[in-house]
Amino acid sequence: MNRVFILWHHYPNDQDDENAKLLGVYSSMAIAEERRDKKYKQLPGFCRNEGEFTIDSYELDQDQWNEGFFRTDEE
Repeated sequence: MNRVFILWHHYPNDQDDENAKLLGVYSSMAIAEERRDKKYKQLPGFCRNEGEFTIDSYELDQDQWNEGFFRTDEE
């Protein structure tokens, strides 16, 4: 099983994640955590402790969205 680990920065009150930032895609959780701590938490904007970092894990070659969707303006 091959997995990737995606590092994000986002703001909890941003309901639509309009300001979410994809920071990197890594081959292990340890590398993603290291990049978060040793790189991104040191950079301007990120170092102010505003927003949150999350790391999501995904298996390669797997569908992630298995159902349709409806827009809120559709009847």
